Amino acid sequence: MIVSGDILGETLKVVLAIHFDEVFLVESKSALEAFLLEDPTHVLVSDMIRSPKDAQVVRDLQGANVSSLILRYGFDNKVDIQLPFEKNKLIDILMGKT
Repeated sequence: MIVSGDILGETLKVVLAIHFDEVFLVESKSALEAFLLEDPTHVLVSDMIRSPKDAQVVRDLQGANVSSLILRYGFDNKVDIQLPFEKNKLIDILMGKT
């Protein structure tokens, strides 16, 4: 599951769909509902989410999480997946190889 409403999220969806069976993109306002319905193995959250409401969504996802790996991506060096990156590095991160 990718929580994003921008072109970067769309691009990640295309890249990941090649390697994973089911990849879907949701906007932050419907992220918690989709998370609870789908129980994804991985959740990618854009670090470009800056509003207090969007930040609360991230906290809600983390609070509801039992087994999903929740990773933040963006250009900041404080994220789990720092952009730009090579596709293989992203796949390795998601597969737990790094």
